[in-house]
Amino acid sequence: MTHGRVRRAYLGLVGQPRPLPRSLARRLHLKESAAVEVAALDPHGPAARAGVCKGDLIIHLADQPTSSVDDIHHLLGEWTIGEPLPVVILRGEGQQKVHIVPTEGTGT
Repeated sequence: MTHGRVRRAYLGLVGQPRPLPRSLARRLHLKESAAVEVAALDPHGPAARAGVCKGDLIIHLADQPTSSVDDIHHLLGEWTIGEPLPVVILRGEGQQKVHIVPTEGTGT
């Protein structure tokens, strides 16, 4: 209400839940059994600018496990727009940490 409207953080990606292969989770010493797969990206959005690619698996946002799209929405509801968001992704057989700077969503 500080801004006279509800502001929503925007990453510019579409995700879907995906189970993690047990062998990969064991090899990388992960406790998680599921992640959010990046199914599509806004090519000019914050996630694409941070280096996230279609097919990446998001396993953590701000050190919180993300096994569903709801996990991402919940965290974004509490995150400050413009503050870098640490994200751990799986790409291929390895982990990477990127920082996505959420922008204000347009509501469209």
